[in-house]
Amino acid sequence: MSSLFAGPELPYSPVGDDHDDAQSVSSDIVHSEESPDSTATSATELDTSETVALDEKKTTEEESLPENPFDSPASRALFDAIDQFQSCGAGKFVDIPQLVIVGAQSVGKSSLLQSLTDIPFPIGEDCCTRFATRIVSRRTAPNTPSKIKISIEAPNFRTTQFDYPKDDAYMKFSKERQSLTASEFASIIDEASEKYLGIRPGKGRGRKNFAVEVLKIEVSGPNRSGFSILDIPGIFVNDYNVCDGEMDDVRDMVVEYMKQPESIVICVADACVDLANQEIFKLANTHVDKTRLIGVFTKCDRTDNLNSVVDVANGKVDGVARLLHHGWFVVRNKTKNDEVDPDFDLPSTEGALFGKQPWAKIRENRRGSGMLKKYLGKLLCEKIQVAFPTLLDNLRRLLKEAQSTERKLGPSRDSSHQRHAYLTEIAHRYQGLAEKALNSPWLLDSPSARARQIVAEANDAFDKQMRDSGHALSFQDHDLKMDDCLERLGKILHPETRLEKAPAKPSVPEDEDEDNGAELFASIKEEVAICSSTQLPGMVHPDVIQRLYRQQTALWHDVASVHVRELASAILSAAEELLNDVCPASGSTSFLYGELLLAVRQFHDESLEKVLRALETYSEGDQTKLLQTTDPGFNHRLQLLRTLRMVKTMELATTIVNAKKKTHTVEELGILLFEHCHHSAVDNTVNDVHDTLKVYYEFSLQSFIRHVTNTIVEDFVTDVSGSLYGLSPSYMYSLSEAEVNRLGGENRDVVEERELLQSRIETLRSVEKTARTAMATASQQA
Repeated sequence: MSSLFAGPELPYSPVGDDHDDAQSVSSDIVHSEESPDSTATSATELDTSETVALDEKKTTEEESLPENPFDSPASRALFDAIDQFQSCGAGKFVDIPQLVIVGAQSVGKSSLLQSLTDIPFPIGEDCCTRFATRIVSRRTAPNTPSKIKISIEAPNFRTTQFDYPKDDAYMKFSKERQSLTASEFASIIDEASEKYLGIRPGKGRGRKNFAVEVLKIEVSGPNRSGFSILDIPGIFVNDYNVCDGEMDDVRDMVVEYMKQPESIVICVADACVDLANQEIFKLANTHVDKTRLIGVFTKCDRTDNLNSVVDVANGKVDGVARLLHHGWFVVRNKTKNDEVDPDFDLPSTEGALFGKQPWAKIRENRRGSGMLKKYLGKLLCEKIQVAFPTLLDNLRRLLKEAQSTERKLGPSRDSSHQRHAYLTEIAHRYQGLAEKALNSPWLLDSPSARARQIVAEANDAFDKQMRDSGHALSFQDHDLKMDDCLERLGKILHPETRLEKAPAKPSVPEDEDEDNGAELFASIKEEVAICSSTQLPGMVHPDVIQRLYRQQTALWHDVASVHVRELASAILSAAEELLNDVCPASGSTSFLYGELLLAVRQFHDESLEKVLRALETYSEGDQTKLLQTTDPGFNHRLQLLRTLRMVKTMELATTIVNAKKKTHTVEELGILLFEHCHHSAVDNTVNDVHDTLKVYYEFSLQSFIRHVTNTIVEDFVTDVSGSLYGLSPSYMYSLSEAEVNRLGGENRDVVEERELLQSRIETLRSVEKTARTAMATASQQA
């Protein structure tokens, strides 16, 4: 195989040689002005030895150009494979080696094409090529009949020029003949143009001067040679009598074909026009690597610039002309008069023309259509041989990529069962992520999707907020330590500590001096006064604490409600993110994502409404319930507060007695102790109500926080019909068949994308198989 694809070098300009600048061109094309004895010099100017050497070299070079380079089974297998690639549109996916003729209008491209293929293309000054034409020639076995097949195929370039309405009529066009006259061929082209390509020349609405499709002409016969070439419309600089934009579109199409990296670009120049004024060479210099360029001078029998053309052809002119890696050829065009002359013979006519001076200064194997065709045939053959292994690799890669993309779209959903299975699979994957979000949040990459972490952090913040500011009024802060209380009580009862220095304001309780809970104490006094109005003096109505408790807990419901709503919003965001993971909001699933998102939001709203009602019911019950508890911690904590009150009262009484510095009677001391210790005294009553309320509030607050976080919040986040778990397989099973078809059906974009992918896969699979077979055949024949 290696010997086959290495291939012999082309004469003078081996494919793939690197050149550092315009001066470094193959020896048969460019001859430095510093080398006066170059082969471009006329033979009459050479001495005898040089003439002999030159003749020997020319003979060797001419022998290296076979008449039909595709005669071998190996090269023919590759040639046929390339033709199949182009016919089935594989050129849209991979770069295919081909010969492409480019040039301006009326430079003689059609005449050159006729000379190279023996097909009677219409020629003349008024002729205009309005679509690309691909000619494929094959040699068949001896004594087999000649055959001509004409069809129209889609273009191979990847971007579509021209703003023409889509029309597939061209696909129905097909003609087969054993031979064609010029008039028959002209009639076929007219029919293809008007009926199948919709060409209506002229300027204005409804007119169409060009087509992007390719007219394919396949000729075969025992006297044919393997050859393939593509001719595309010529560029022009005046948009007279064409529609707006068509001139630019033609140029874009030409550039598109020229840019294809495996194309050998044949730049056709009118020998009668200064090369600098022919735009095709500017485009070639901009868009084509010089190793893919070859130049052809046409109309050489009409030019007055003989010496200039010869100098360019011999590489003696700087500029664009020297950038063509494969050099220049000169040809004579066939005219209308030639066509009607029965004795006209193009090879003889060209031989007579180019045998004269100054044309004879050009190397012989660069003169005439025959030499050009030989060179192009060998060039195409070797290009195919070199490119084929890479082409096959690219086909395999593209096939795998297309198959991978198709798999990502999932199987087609033509039936209701398939659509239901598709929706259920999405629900399963969503539920799996929801489980991770709540039970294993560390398995998710996105922090905003880790629902359990969000819940924990929000509940911690809610707990702190309730303890810091959940009450309406601040309670008195007690430094509640039993050991400290007992120590202080012992000092009172111990004789050595009975007399102490009085404080500056002995009549004012130390806690009230700090204004600690003063507002609440004032409210308690007011409530005690109100409720005691129906009681005997010294008695307190039991509703006092109930009423005060309601006041202190009035904020609980609102704070908890805000907490639940904010947490629910964060959970909904997490649910939306999880949904986007299994059903992206963009691309082919955008519609389904939008519909499922509506469902998730509905689940969210219903679940939130349900837990908010539960919260409201619980809060109302907490406000109206009897104040009762069986928690032994309540009595223990209240006892500590009362003990602290008693110790403080005894400390105050001792201080007052010592401050008056006199002996009290038993009655006076009893009254003093009663005022500071007995529960019926107003201040003592207020203190006891405060302490009872505080202890009960603390126990109730803990219970409320626990209920909100463990019941209300947890019921919301784990609700089987809620934000995270509502979108489940069971929900999908509950949908009607109409809903399943509406949600599970594929949108038009996906259907079209799958159809395009399937068509591409079918094409790539076919050409990949063809390429493998061709490679195997070529390897066996090598």
